[in-house]
Amino acid sequence: MCFGAGHSSQGGVGMMKTFAIGRALAVLTLRAKSVLLAIVVYALIDGFGLVALKRLSRRWSRR
Repeated sequence: MCFGAGHSSQGGVGMMKTFAIGRALAVLTLRAKSVLLAIVVYALIDGFGLVALKRLSRRWSRR
């Protein structure tokens, strides 16, 4: 819940999405008995988001 609440600037839907991701990462951590895999998955999620944002900003700047 704290993970989702920390993203309150994204609004209610963003908080719920973030809560769901946090919960999935918590389950992953418990099953793997290590936080390392969850860290890698979270970094990949953020990485894909940054790449998408960069590509979108390039398209918008060409207009």
